[in-house]
Amino acid sequence: MLFYSPSAEGVLYFTGLFGPILLEWFQRTFFDARFVWGDDPFHKMFEIVHLCALSSAAVHIRPVSTMTDPTQIEMFDYSLAVTGLALLNMYRSIEVMLTVDGEDAAKRGEKRRLIDFFVQLAFYLAAAVKSGITYYGSKSADENDFGNRGLESLTNACSRILNLAPERDLAAEVAVEKDHIPIILCLCGWSSTVVFYLFRCYFFEKKFGWHKKYNVPMNIGTLLHCSWL
Repeated sequence: MLFYSPSAEGVLYFTGLFGPILLEWFQRTFFDARFVWGDDPFHKMFEIVHLCALSSAAVHIRPVSTMTDPTQIEMFDYSLAVTGLALLNMYRSIEVMLTVDGEDAAKRGEKRRLIDFFVQLAFYLAAAVKSGITYYGSKSADENDFGNRGLESLTNACSRILNLAPERDLAAEVAVEKDHIPIILCLCGWSSTVVFYLFRCYFFEKKFGWHKKYNVPMNIGTLLHCSWL
């Protein structure tokens, strides 16, 4: 994405699109290092749905020219997929809070992460609503304008025959205005979660020693490997 759009706009869409997926990887690693799912059909199906939402988000990442075009559906589909990921992560935290026995720290830790997921959900859902309204609104406008365009084309054809006016290029008159609001909302969704997590750990929980109680054990080897990369 940055190769084909080496600009501030390219950086915006790079961070806005890949940030939620990177955060999802971190959250999944954090969960797998601390908990184990039940080996039953429901949780297996949950894993499938979760991976489908993740793959749906990844497959709809397109070049900047496509993601900024409000007449294309990719931005709406991407926002919808990451919204689904936030909802699934919220359910995962709620299940831990309701089903884990004898480990109060685990429940308290997931309660804090549930707030993070709710913040993500609010921003991602707003991005999906905004991009969906823009996309389907443009489609409705095109359908309503179809008759007018046909009449104008017929008028141009008659004018050419009568030599009354030169032909007008209708395609050149249509200018697509870029819509950056959905990607800004996606960027705010994952970055606000990271900032809130770091602020909570270093300036609040660390003061009382809660950062170790609520955030360990973690897959330290994998996280260090990611930091090194």
